[in-house]
Amino acid sequence: APFGTGGPVRGLGLAEPLHKGPDRRVIRVLAAAAAVFVVLPTMILIATSARLSARTRQRRLAALRLLGLTPARTAAVNAVEVILATGCGAIVGALLWRLAIPKAGSVGVGSLHWFPQDVAVSGQLVAASLATLVAMAATISVLTTRQAVTNPLDERSSAPPETSPRL
Repeated sequence: APFGTGGPVRGLGLAEPLHKGPDRRVIRVLAAAAAVFVVLPTMILIATSARLSARTRQRRLAALRLLGLTPARTAAVNAVEVILATGCGAIVGALLWRLAIPKAGSVGVGSLHWFPQDVAVSGQLVAASLATLVAMAATISVLTTRQAVTNPLDERSSAPPETSPRL
């Protein structure tokens, strides 16, 4: 279209565009690498966090088993606790992140700054991320406490005796 007629611009007078866009193979490799570098550390963080309170949780779950709960019910209690705690933390984190989006324009390196649109994502992506995080936490928790649920006597007998605090 001649200049000024309002038609779409189709190039800079060249028969083919100078840049055809990114190679799809490169995009796939970058997406896979990003997934590995985001998902793997997240799983390690969740597993480490779960191990910090694991001893207490395992003793409590073993006590529930010894009181008569079935292994399935004990695992369900464990999963519900983890889902509620992780879900509440994830929702609070997502809300704080949402509140921080407008401040993104003031963050940067030197004269380069982020745009708020750079860190804003769709609600569906946030919901999917939160659901995945909660599912990963529940799975890791159930797997790491399986011994206490299946063999509560071993768990309780190997635990050091509880001592009451002295005043």
